[in-house]
Amino acid sequence: MAIPGYYDELRTSFNEIGQDGISTGNDAWAMLALLALHQRTGEPRYLAAAQRIGRFVLGFRNDQGHFQGLQGGLDHPESAAPVRRPWASTEHNLDLYAAFDTLARLDPAGGWAEARDHARQFVDAMWDAGRGCNLTGTTDPETRNAAPGALPEDVQAWAVLALPDALAVHPGLLTCAERNHHSVRRRSRWAFELAPQCKEAARRAQVTELRKCIRGIGQLRVREPENRCFLEFLQHRQPALMDGPVADVGW
Repeated sequence: MAIPGYYDELRTSFNEIGQDGISTGNDAWAMLALLALHQRTGEPRYLAAAQRIGRFVLGFRNDQGHFQGLQGGLDHPESAAPVRRPWASTEHNLDLYAAFDTLARLDPAGGWAEARDHARQFVDAMWDAGRGCNLTGTTDPETRNAAPGALPEDVQAWAVLALPDALAVHPGLLTCAERNHHSVRRRSRWAFELAPQCKEAARRAQVTELRKCIRGIGQLRVREPENRCFLEFLQHRQPALMDGPVADVGW
């Protein structure tokens, strides 16, 4: 049996990807990819695959309680006793709205428009007028999740991408994201200044510039994966540029 995962050449090790859950939102993204392939190629098999996933996802439709929508999926799906998730996610229902909307256009007789509207009703019910934000979802069909620290950014921005009237209905939607998620951490120096310089210096094997990058990363002193990955790449390919192991550069 093939085991899903990937081989890390730098560490000469195989990393297995475990499957401990099935998420309806992830299935929606697979549907969107297959539908895009179908529209690009005209191949009916891609449409058929998206329809099969859609029918599977509809098994998580909830019509009970105050907040319905489509629930999160399954925990431990490969065990003898998979557990259906009682919660529902605003993000997942946005994803499913987009997937079902595309299916409704490509397969008008398939009942997908009603599934799309069911997901949309859930998203609409997650609007918190007091905070001016979409909430993350529910803990159960009767309870919205309004816990402190559980306000994601993606359900604000993705609503604008998925719902054609999102800003007309809630003009302050993106203000919620800016107010609650704007970051001025120093990691922005890596994203906007160091990363392009370092990558270009590495491509051109410019020793002086690479040494500047190494010092700059160390000065940031943040445990960001892209920093460590870049340093480990240099240590593997250009060990003479490193004054010591990666651990000495700011970790």
